[in-house]
This record gives sequence, C-alpha cells and structure tokens, in this order.
Amino acid sequence: MFHRATVFITLFSALSILNDNRVSALMASVPDTQTCSFYTGAYTNSATCNEQPNVVCTQGCYGPYVVATGCVLENGSTGGASSSSQVCTMGFGRNTAAAKACINELGTFRCTGQTSGSATCYGCRNSAQNSK
Repeated sequence: MFHRATVFITLFSALSILNDNRVSALMASVPDTQTCSFYTGAYTNSATCNEQPNVVCTQGCYGPYVVATGCVLENGSTGGASSSSQVCTMGFGRNTAAAKACINELGTFRCTGQTSGSATCYGCRNSAQNSK
C-alpha cells in the first residue's frame, strides 16, 4: 500500500510540474515593441498586433502604417474613383478570403489590391498575464 501511494504522489507531482510548464509557456512574455502587419485600435490603449490571442499593446500603434490599394468604402463608395489607395492609420486586417479591411479617419475600406508597410505597436503585453 505504501508503495502505491508513493507512486501516485510521484506521478501526480510529475504531471503537476508538466502542466505548470505548459501554462508558463502559454503565459510567456511578448516583446514590448512589435512590427505588425495586422493591427486594430491603433490609437487606443488596447491595440492588437498580428492577430495574437491574449496580446494587447497598451501604448498604441504608430506609422508609417500599411498602405492598401484597390480599396472601396464598406458602403460601396470610392469618393468618385473606381478604387483608391488608403493609408490604414487605425487598423488593418482580414475582411474576407479575398479582401482586407483598412480603417482610417475616412472610414472602413474593403481592399483587394496590393499592400505594403506595417505599423509599430508599443507596450505589448500578454493580457492573460495582466489579469492575474
């Protein structure tokens, strides 16, 4: 009986350590400053970067930003042009499989052309760590 209890405790301890290591890996720190191809909430204290779950950049994201071509406003308007090039100052990400979403002061655009550039986001933290 003593032997079974010792084996159980040893096995339980080993599994606990393994699980703790997995949790630690999930809670790993992230770089404070990140170059982001996809970002949301650029001017806020809750910006996101590259669709990373549980990562929040509390000091926002700044330019030069993504420039997207072949853009039309979500409402279908292009302001007179067939499509336009937009600087995505507030956010840039996936819209559909064939299009990207570009957000700036003029509105939300659906873009199907080429893109270039990135934003730099600051104060990035693992939000799961911050909630502890």
